[in-house]
Amino acid sequence: MIKHSTILTVGLINLIGLCLFQWYVASLLNDGMGLTNFHLFIPLILVGMNMLLWFVGQKIQFYQYWLLLYAGYAFSILLFYTVLYMDIDAAAGEGLPPGEVYWDLFLFVFIYAFMQLIIFCFLHIVTYILYRLFKKLFLLSVNSSL
Repeated sequence: MIKHSTILTVGLINLIGLCLFQWYVASLLNDGMGLTNFHLFIPLILVGMNMLLWFVGQKIQFYQYWLLLYAGYAFSILLFYTVLYMDIDAAAGEGLPPGEVYWDLFLFVFIYAFMQLIIFCFLHIVTYILYRLFKKLFLLSVNSSL
């Protein structure tokens, strides 16, 4: 039986972790350090964090881990866009049509969010295959020991 507190714990960890990582990327942009390819490693870090939660004993269904991860991801993208939107200097768009700066921001966030989503989907497929193999090997070892 899965406890609701377990689902809530995993959901909060995903939500907080994703928001912190997206905030870190946004702060790199705001500090003028430029955006490295670190944002592409965010999905790897979070999948590793969820696997650690699974091994520690936060046993919920496989699809629930990913559902909570995608929900946290959607919220973190909204937070990322909001933080960058509040930091836009409207004067920087002088000479451009009205709203061009905001459209560029939208495209920038969309492109990086889409790249991260592709990585999440790829990792979802890979972890599902590993999960099924691990489950099958575990069941074979349990059945052979009986």
